[in-house]
Amino acid sequence: MTELLNNNLMTVKTGGQRAYLEQAGKMEGVVMLTGSEPDFGISDGVRIHLSKSIEHGKTHYVSPEGDYFVRKAVVDYETRATGAVYSTEEVIVTSGASEGLYLALQSILNPGDEVIIPLPAIGLYEADVRLAGGIPVFLDTTEDEFQINAERLNSLITDRTKAILINSPNNPTGVVYTQDSLRAVAEAVKDEPIFVLCDDVYCHVYFDGAVAPSFVVSFPEVKNQTLVIKSLSNSNALPGFRIGYLFGPEFVIHHIKKLHGTMMTSMVSLFQDPIVETCHTGITGMMEAYKSRGEYVYERLDAMGLPYTRAGGTFYILIDIRQTGMNADDFCKKLLEEEKLALLPSSFFGIEGFVRLSTAAPLSQLKMGMGRLERFMQRLA
Repeated sequence: MTELLNNNLMTVKTGGQRAYLEQAGKMEGVVMLTGSEPDFGISDGVRIHLSKSIEHGKTHYVSPEGDYFVRKAVVDYETRATGAVYSTEEVIVTSGASEGLYLALQSILNPGDEVIIPLPAIGLYEADVRLAGGIPVFLDTTEDEFQINAERLNSLITDRTKAILINSPNNPTGVVYTQDSLRAVAEAVKDEPIFVLCDDVYCHVYFDGAVAPSFVVSFPEVKNQTLVIKSLSNSNALPGFRIGYLFGPEFVIHHIKKLHGTMMTSMVSLFQDPIVETCHTGITGMMEAYKSRGEYVYERLDAMGLPYTRAGGTFYILIDIRQTGMNADDFCKKLLEEEKLALLPSSFFGIEGFVRLSTAAPLSQLKMGMGRLERFMQRLA
């Protein structure tokens, strides 16, 4: 009966990462350094505002794109944080960044349109492009220190290219795109009918005082071709709240609201006041924790002789295991079986020869995990 289903569903591959995580989760005593969400709890301010929302009966329908005061808080926060200026008609509050990405791709793609996706990248990008009837075109950045090479990018652009999808700071590498990388994208789309989709969910999670550059601030000449997907979920330790937002030119957002309104009759009314509170809450403490955890992991990896990509942002570290002669899947499977340590193979992100470690775990777990990784590497030597 599958022939009766939407053909786009048949093109989407799922299950690899989920099956691996389910297997690891069933094993007793496993150290899971795979997390994509912070291990911190919600702030006192958010907790208080959530309680007040319940107390005041804020349980009824509200605008699906967020009431005016919520959108105003979001655009003001964006201006303070990055310098990007938007009106309240140029933003939609979404159910996490995932919905924002889905909305953007469903709204701009027609069957056969191509979307360039720099690799490594999360599998959601390819899935969402295919679900919208588009064709993913992959740009491997491994040989360019995970930056975007203008010549390689331009070689992939055709008359069917509809969008370039970028993610900085990047999951899984932690790399922050340089101005040269961003310029390569801007030059490629300037004066062309091509959108830029910026997945900026980690843009507030950066280290060493270096702000992740805002694409629309750096290249305002292509702002009307740019859709920016953001989230307070990952940066503010609120993953279960599903707080995302989508910025774009008003003439595009106007039409995206049509799709969003059919999916979300109302945003979660209880979360409106907590969203506003979160826009005024700093995450300095979390950032200091991620940085110190990262430094600990780097020291241990250096001692093991394992190369890695030093993260400019996010809570991910990409470890180069090519020297072992093993592919990433086999490495992670063997590591899980022998040491009960779960890391993610880079095959889940479209490249080979690396594994991703997350520092969104307590230091005690990181210490235990690094000890297990060291024993494993000693046996492989």
